[in-house]
Amino acid sequence: EAIADKTIKSRKKLAAHAVTPDGIIYSINAGAKSIEHGFGMNEECMQLMVKKNVFWCPTIYVNDYVAEGRAKAGSPINKMFTETEPAVFKKAMSYGVKIAYGTDIGGYDWMEPQTKDFEFFIQYGMSSLQAIQTATINAAELLEQTGLIGEIIPGAFADIVAVKENPLINIKTLGDVKWVM
Repeated sequence: EAIADKTIKSRKKLAAHAVTPDGIIYSINAGAKSIEHGFGMNEECMQLMVKKNVFWCPTIYVNDYVAEGRAKAGSPINKMFTETEPAVFKKAMSYGVKIAYGTDIGGYDWMEPQTKDFEFFIQYGMSSLQAIQTATINAAELLEQTGLIGEIIPGAFADIVAVKENPLINIKTLGDVKWVM
């Protein structure tokens, strides 16, 4: 509560790394604007997230990456969540939970393509366009920067990338940027 209070009073956004329903609900009620990971969320969490306009940054790839090793070391929770993630993701989408892209990079090699979460998003039911929007307009909304970042419009800050293929057909092509403007 002290961290949340200080963060909010400093006019900063509170992002909470939470995985269990209790932790997620507590974080939202403390003022979190995004839940990082959130693999263990339930319907109550989803309803509260929609009601309070809290975003979810699923970080699916990092969880998938560490799951087997942590299970072998005696902590099966990541493996359990890996098995339930597709259903949780689909249910969150059906509830209208806003999803923003986040990698939790550092849990795996920094040189890994940053498209892995997009691939999971698509596998779990998003269109390619929806997946891309998690990193553009959705992320801008989470950061209260709509109209300034995340879209190519007059007056906005934008980096435009060029890739070999249409990412709406092959999302992996975003991992091989050929040109940035």
